[in-house]
Amino acid sequence: MKVITVKSKESLSPDIQRDIHYTLRMEHQSDYVIRDIGDAQYSATISLENPSEAVDLIVSKSSEIPEYTILIDIVDVEANKIERMVVKNGRVEERKSGSWEWEVKAD
Repeated sequence: MKVITVKSKESLSPDIQRDIHYTLRMEHQSDYVIRDIGDAQYSATISLENPSEAVDLIVSKSSEIPEYTILIDIVDVEANKIERMVVKNGRVEERKSGSWEWEVKAD
């Protein structure tokens, strides 16, 4: 299972957050609640077995909001790996990946 968090780099008004949510077609993926208290980053989280279709759609739709930078974090909870994509104007501008090492110590 993979968890995807999609968020804006910029702080946005609630109206702009709502516009981004629908532009990226996230209404079909997530039950997002708009933050109506001042400006905040847009953020929505979904979980999917295979997120590639959703990610491709988000990257493509970001061309409709070229003034905003979108961050996509894909967490593979089974492999303890994370991939971050920085998306702007329909293109992946940067891609990073990493992992977590979990250590359990007995007392």
